[in-house]
Amino acid sequence: MQTAYFELNYERTSRAVECVIKDEEIRRLKYQLLRLKDHDEEVVELLDTESAHACNLERDLEDALTRCEKLDSEVQRLNEELRVRLRESSTMRVC
Repeated sequence: MQTAYFELNYERTSRAVECVIKDEEIRRLKYQLLRLKDHDEEVVELLDTESAHACNLERDLEDALTRCEKLDSEVQRLNEELRVRLRESSTMRVC
């Protein structure tokens, strides 16, 4: 009879240990899930920040390209004006 009692007690203790092990595994997985969610939020925030930064850089690049085009046009205009004045100057010297 005592053996049956000890076996039953052992059985209960084994189940209790298994439950504790499963509970600990569940806690570990929940903790891991919370860490992953937190990391996910950080990545989303970083992505938003970098995306905004990329948009700003793209806008700055477009502005710089527009200024370059305007400056190129101004350089061409000034070169043409210089050629005209050089022709006029050489014409005046010949006369």
